Amino acid sequence: MGRAVRAERASALRHEEVQAFIAALYEGELHTKRVTALAGATLGVMASASLAVAVIGQALAQARGLVTKHAIKQVDRLLSNAGIDVWDSFARWVPRQIGTRRDILVAMDWTDYDRDGQATLVLSLVTGHGRPHRCCGSASGRTSLRSSATPLRTPAWCG
Repeated sequence: MGRAVRAERASALRHEEVQAFIAALYEGELHTKRVTALAGATLGVMASASLAVAVIGQALAQARGLVTKHAIKQVDRLLSNAGIDVWDSFARWVPRQIGTRRDILVAMDWTDYDRDGQATLVLSLVTGHGRPHRCCGSASGRTSLRSSATPLRTPAWCG
C-alpha cells in the first residue's frame, strides 16, 4: 500500500473520529450537515494550527482531498452560520474538558493593542502540566469595551 493511500485512509479515519466526537457533544441536537461542517473545520484547524479562514480551508482541502476554493468557502460559510451558537458549543465543550475534576485553574489574559485600538481577552484552562489550554476568547475595539457594561457577551472563538 502506497504512502498516499495510507495518508488518505488516516485522514478519513481522523475526520470520522472528529465527527463522532462532535455528534456526541451535541447529542443529536445539531443537524447532521452542521456536524459534518464543524468536523471539517475542526480537522482544518488541527492540520493547520491556525485560526485564519483561508489557512483552515487549505488544510481541510489537503486533509480531505477537496478543491481548495470550495473548502475555504465551506469554512467561511460555517463561521457565518447563525444556526451554530458559539456559547452553546462552549457550554457543551468545557464540561468535557473539565471532566470529573473538582478544582480547576483558569488563566485570564487581557492584551491591549495600542496601535490599532483593539483588545483581546482569553480564558485558558491550566492543565496538570502547567500549560494553558485556550477555552474562550474575544477581540474587540477598546472604545466598545469602555461603552458596554457587558462587553464579552459574544466570544470570537472557543476551543
